[in-house]
Amino acid sequence: MVNQILFKKKINRLLLFLFILIFSFGCTSSQPPLEFAPNGEIIKKAILLNLEKSYSNLSRQLNTEKSEIKINKIDVIQIKPNLIFNLPTYHLEGKYQIIVKKTSFQKKIINNTFNIDLQRQSKGDTWRILIKTQENKSEKYFSYLIR
Repeated sequence: MVNQILFKKKINRLLLFLFILIFSFGCTSSQPPLEFAPNGEIIKKAILLNLEKSYSNLSRQLNTEKSEIKINKIDVIQIKPNLIFNLPTYHLEGKYQIIVKKTSFQKKIINNTFNIDLQRQSKGDTWRILIKTQENKSEKYFSYLIR
């Protein structure tokens, strides 16, 4: 009789433990793993795409000659994984160095920061840069394919 009571207590404790365990895993939000975060080449291409998009608009407005832009050093300070539209997205913050060449004699080195969102596409072989905008109190994203 005493053994049955002890057995029932152990079963109840085990069931309670399993319930708490399942409940705690069910309430957590899933995040993409950091192992699938973009590599340095993808980050470099994303920064260049962002720069070229901004720079081409500016040079067109100022009616100036387009300069050659190269990214030299990239230092990622923070990576935050997230899911946007059910696809793994990584918010990256860091520093980089660009070299701007106007002619063979004029060269300027600029240290700058970046703050970008990169999204891995469903098959995992392509990446897109996401640009967040605010419209009527709602967030919208524009995305550009990184080649």
